[in-house]
Amino acid sequence: MAKVIQRHWKLLFLQVVFMGAIASLIVWHTARPDQATAQIPVPGSPETPGDLGMDVGTYQAVKQLRQQLALTSADLAAMGCSQGDAKRLLGTLVQWYEANQASLRAQDTAINQNRNQLRRLQRKIKVGPRDEGVIAEARELHEQLAQQINDRRSFIVGAKDTAYTVITADQRSIHEVALANRGVPNRFRYVPDLTDEQMAKIHQALARKTIDNTAATRVVEQALNMLQQSTRTQALTNQRQQMQGVLAAERAVLPIPRELIAPGPIVVEID
Repeated sequence: MAKVIQRHWKLLFLQVVFMGAIASLIVWHTARPDQATAQIPVPGSPETPGDLGMDVGTYQAVKQLRQQLALTSADLAAMGCSQGDAKRLLGTLVQWYEANQASLRAQDTAINQNRNQLRRLQRKIKVGPRDEGVIAEARELHEQLAQQINDRRSFIVGAKDTAYTVITADQRSIHEVALANRGVPNRFRYVPDLTDEQMAKIHQALARKTIDNTAATRVVEQALNMLQQSTRTQALTNQRQQMQGVLAAERAVLPIPRELIAPGPIVVEID
């Protein structure tokens, strides 16, 4: 027996190595997930369908629409929208945009083209020499551009009217105030019937570097009547209470497209 083993030891050694390799392959294949199963996205992961976000164009267009109509996150919360209210309202905005996106894109294209052309004419006028024909063309184009912008503003009122069908009268009331006060700081955005004098006091108080924001707020509040103060207080209270629900609704209805999500930090491990 010993002689047989001695004679064929190389062949026996190769058989043992081969069997060991087969056993290792079986163990490795059993321990790893099935390849088809491993490619199935895990719910909640970035690859999960439904978590990929909407397309970038729609997302940015609806975001712009919300800003133009004073329907931002802060506005919805100030209106007192619950998570369910916000989901319904945002859903109507998305549907309105999708139904009207062709018209909106055509309007935006025309506005951008005329705006660029007007800039070129203005540069030409600035460089000189004076050309009455160019000046007249620029004046006419400026009027046309202003009309196009007004027409677009009137057109998107349809989105606001659609949104109003899914919110309450009290919510609409606060929104109308926010819409009228676009550009006013959040602390005074929800003050109804601001007069020119009150607006001037707001800007003067906020521009004063000798007092802090709290003192500036007190200065402005003294210029408000009781109705204005109570409406403002209610809106800001709503904002604090409803913001988390509004943000949750946004994540559900308007998920951020993957292209707009900043990549996380790269972690480098050093041994």
